[in-house]
Amino acid sequence: MRVTFEDQQACRDYIQHPLHQSLLQSIGPFVEGIVVMDYPFA
Repeated sequence: MRVTFEDQQACRDYIQHPLHQSLLQSIGPFVEGIVVMDYPFA
């Protein structure tokens, strides 16, 4: 899965959103690992 945000605040809002937190709870048992890459595009 790839998710792109307009800015850092949008990313923070997404991470804290109740629907995102619910998704994490649902898929957590099936996920072996997560890789996060955070870099700006020029």
